[in-house]
Amino acid sequence: MIRFTLNGTQIEVQDGENRTLLEYLRNVKCMKGTKEACSTGHCGACSVLVDGRLTRSCVTLMHRLDGKAVETIENAPNDTMLQVIQHSFLDVGAVQCGFCTPGMVMATKALLLHHPAPTEPEICDGLKNNYCRCTGYVKIIEAVKLAAARLRGEEPDIDSFRSYESTVIVVGENQVVPEITGSAVGKSVWDVDGMDKTGGKLKFCDDLTAEDIGADTLLHGAFVWAPAPHAKINAVDYSAAEQAEGVVRIVTAADVPGMNKVGTWTPEQPVFCTDEVRFLGDHLALVVADTAAHARAAAKLVKIDYEELPGIYTMADGYRKNSFIVHTGRVSGDVEQAKQRTDIVKLNVSKDIEPQEHACMEPVSAIGMVQDGKTILYACTQAPFEIRSMLAKILDKPEEDIRVIVTPLGGGFGKKCDSFLEAPAVVAAHACGKPVKITLTRKEDLILTTKRHGYHTDYEIGFTPDGKFQYLDCRMFSDGGPYECESYGTLMTGALMSGGPYIIPNVKVEGSAIRNNNLQGGAFRGYGINQAAISIETAMDMMAEKLGIDPFELRRRNAVYPGATSVGGEVLKYSMGMMDTINQCEKSLKKALKEYEASIPRAARCLDGAWPRDLRMSASARVFSPMTARAS
Repeated sequence: MIRFTLNGTQIEVQDGENRTLLEYLRNVKCMKGTKEACSTGHCGACSVLVDGRLTRSCVTLMHRLDGKAVETIENAPNDTMLQVIQHSFLDVGAVQCGFCTPGMVMATKALLLHHPAPTEPEICDGLKNNYCRCTGYVKIIEAVKLAAARLRGEEPDIDSFRSYESTVIVVGENQVVPEITGSAVGKSVWDVDGMDKTGGKLKFCDDLTAEDIGADTLLHGAFVWAPAPHAKINAVDYSAAEQAEGVVRIVTAADVPGMNKVGTWTPEQPVFCTDEVRFLGDHLALVVADTAAHARAAAKLVKIDYEELPGIYTMADGYRKNSFIVHTGRVSGDVEQAKQRTDIVKLNVSKDIEPQEHACMEPVSAIGMVQDGKTILYACTQAPFEIRSMLAKILDKPEEDIRVIVTPLGGGFGKKCDSFLEAPAVVAAHACGKPVKITLTRKEDLILTTKRHGYHTDYEIGFTPDGKFQYLDCRMFSDGGPYECESYGTLMTGALMSGGPYIIPNVKVEGSAIRNNNLQGGAFRGYGINQAAISIETAMDMMAEKLGIDPFELRRRNAVYPGATSVGGEVLKYSMGMMDTINQCEKSLKKALKEYEASIPRAARCLDGAWPRDLRMSASARVFSPMTARAS
């Protein structure tokens, strides 16, 4: 028998319990404030206090708790210290999506128990195991400083803790979000869900129970994943899985009433694959069982007879094999004629930009159910109306019979614009006659969900010797994966912004998304602009060096202004603060360089005080271009 206290209440658990503390809290005690995000002890969303010490509950086995005291975020109503920390987080605006917040609040309490007046380095060290994808940590550090001062009995001015901005935050009282009276411009009010977020009460999709959705039962689904990135499926044996403990049904393509394709914008990916899989995130079936553990165990029993097929895993290989998802581009002026001018200074630069995972704190989750003849979907999605339209075709039902309920998003960043679990969840609900929840593990999330597209860009730019941009000849290639997802939209946006915020009279841009068997490319903050910005700004720095012109001055000579036309063809009618931005960047960079130079031994610098060439920005190696692809 294991005996411990949980938020002051004595608990007894049968000896030999192998589950983790997080499993016990979420599934047995139904305490959803402690979040499950990584399940490997890395992110801190599951943080609790054990005997006053910060502990990651997802890797803490129950038998280690014997004789100890456990405190979770649910103890906040009984804990003045937690309440002060909660209010401090809200008062400085340190709460955004809220998924990491309960763990961050618990980490703050653990820190302040031992360091009532922490320095900023001590705060950073105390919170080093707690990740946040939204805030950038500045506000969180300010919140900890404010909470520490309040807990010491001080009554500090909140503005004195704001390091980088002076926004007026209208704070609440008695756990009530205040109303803003008079002008609301320039003011921020407490997050309307703020108290629920800091107290762990806000329910994300995976937190929802049968009771929350008005159902008697909630089943759970686990996918039968593709056995290889590209393979022909000869046969699938579900017999062992069907007989496994707790299994209700195995849902396959045969259960899809209408279109067996998903995609928020262009449906291409099968809801369930039949004869072929095209990347590791494809799935053949959904095993539905009474618990998530039973569903996952049964899914592992499925036997797949398959033949691995050749795949495309690089953009160069996709280009050679003419494997494309989509093409786009833009032409204005006459680039070829501009290239013939004898006074043009030319420069070529190629960039290889890696894919990037969004790393939303909340793993993707969805719940499908049928109620009174209507289909209801709970999902952490950024595209509810597009999802509803897609589901109407998959279920062969009118849109008015489908309702999509967007649950709070534990991070989005564009990742949750695409469709992942929505269709399998509702198809399973119809097939089983009961609500079905699917929640991905972190590993599954990394495999199935979209990433920021990897890019290869080839840029040729031409300037006059006095630093005036004359032409841009650009080719962009994105790593799309097997299905379109957001490849067209991001590529089109990248093409429109390929020349950055500069006036370029002659432009030719060609964009291609490569279809391959890699992970899927999709929307991510910037939506294709980031890859273009890296490429054009690198080229601008290199051209400034080649012309002997200060890089900020080169940008001033070519910056857009009210009345100018962008590379995308838009006439910019209003002020866009471009000059102010360049000037501020120059000021900030020179200050940072001065501070950095002072920290470097003089022997590491050139005799004249300039930085060695190998410390300056230089062109990346030309790993791939259509020219080298053709030659090979």
